[in-house]
Amino acid sequence: MKKIITITIIVLIYAIPLSFPKVRNSIKKKIENIYLNLKYPYQVEIDFSKADFASQDELKKIDKGVQECLNTNYETDYDMMQCSLKGIEKYKIEINRSLEAAKYLISKKQYHLLLNSQKEWEKYRKKEDEFLKEVYKKNCPPYLLCLIAVGDKYHSYKNRAENLSGFCGMWILFKEKGILDDDLNFVPFSN
Repeated sequence: MKKIITITIIVLIYAIPLSFPKVRNSIKKKIENIYLNLKYPYQVEIDFSKADFASQDELKKIDKGVQECLNTNYETDYDMMQCSLKGIEKYKIEINRSLEAAKYLISKKQYHLLLNSQKEWEKYRKKEDEFLKEVYKKNCPPYLLCLIAVGDKYHSYKNRAENLSGFCGMWILFKEKGILDDDLNFVPFSN
């Protein structure tokens, strides 16, 4: 069914004569919106009370907990890696929490772009992990190099969680203050 709709949309876009570019672009935008609504049928509600995400202070507590764990388990590299791995798991939870909160803060199109961005980031992380495993697999018995790789991974998840939390905080600020529209264009305050 989706294939038929997609083909119909493409035919409609290109069936409109090129001599009417304004009409064609207007219709193209409407068709793209219909397509997005079919592909992503959820309704994005601007409801701040449903937007539950970790604040920057909450994320700092995770980092502080990991640092305390590292300070008390510094005897072995293995124990230190476990501290970082636990931190990564906590950051994964907060990343997903921020992604869920974003549903209530941004438009469907923006949310779709955010999800695509997250998928690409996850692909990058997977490739980075494969690379690190390949590079360090022969050198890891002393664990020091593995500890460095896990530390890099930890910081990557920490940064992603902080960025998404920051985005959610800014979206709330912008929506409350009315200084940003759905296309991410700044608009002046109205009196």
